[in-house]
Amino acid sequence: MAASAKIRVTPQVIGRLRLASQGLLDGFGSVAECVSRMGAMQAQDLPSALWAVGQRVPGSGLSDVRAAIDAGTVVRSWPLRGTLHLLAPEDLRWILAITSPRMLKMVAPRHRELGITTEDTADCRRIASKLTSGGQGATREELFAAFEDGGQITKAQRGVHLIWSLCQHAWFVQGPMAGTGGKPAGQQLFMPFEEWITRSRDLGREEGIAELFLRYCRSHGPATERDFSWWSQIPLADVRKAVAAVRGQLVELVFRDTSYWLSPETAAMLDDGHLVAGRNGQGRRRRA
Repeated sequence: MAASAKIRVTPQVIGRLRLASQGLLDGFGSVAECVSRMGAMQAQDLPSALWAVGQRVPGSGLSDVRAAIDAGTVVRSWPLRGTLHLLAPEDLRWILAITSPRMLKMVAPRHRELGITTEDTADCRRIASKLTSGGQGATREELFAAFEDGGQITKAQRGVHLIWSLCQHAWFVQGPMAGTGGKPAGQQLFMPFEEWITRSRDLGREEGIAELFLRYCRSHGPATERDFSWWSQIPLADVRKAVAAVRGQLVELVFRDTSYWLSPETAAMLDDGHLVAGRNGQGRRRRA
């Protein structure tokens, strides 16, 4: 199906197409490909995030996803909505450049309540840099202990917000899983950003939003402008500019007078007829 085609669909069709976009029908070839194609995968609960990746990569297991994290081909940070996500390492810096200013502004009242100043953040950056230099990394508890020794209170979520701020500025990032050298297993080590991510893409704000919208529609579509705006917390005015920039690379579906966007590859499922869900929830085809 050609890009920019406009067709009408039903709720059943939209649901089935989303399963395909999400990689839940045919899957992806590797863990790194899955995470990159999805753009960003929510990972506040790490075990559930590992499972979410694994089910999209046929033949993979928990060890494969953990190995990708340990190798740095997948990273975990707070790029969207103040929530942890898995994403490709080369994408983290440019996404943060788009989203961090807004997130830092939104969290400013909470930081005032916690007594976190720019000087405190700079102090914690110095402490964390000394602790993690040379590629050794540090767990959250080790960072908390170092902050406390340096006069920075970590109780009442203050420590969590300090680490979050360091990651929002792309100074640190979560790296390999702990479990060696006496460090407790099941946690990730925080690493200096430049040491752990040695190659980053360089995208400006408008180009980056367009790229992220395109990636989102390819992995979550059919989706609307508002869906993407909520997911990314990017204002609708900026999103609409992104739609104009990449609409020729997407297919437009119309449902209840609203435009939904998806990749031509996923839309090609409609070429032989509409996909609908049967009573048992299995997909079947019906001639248009």
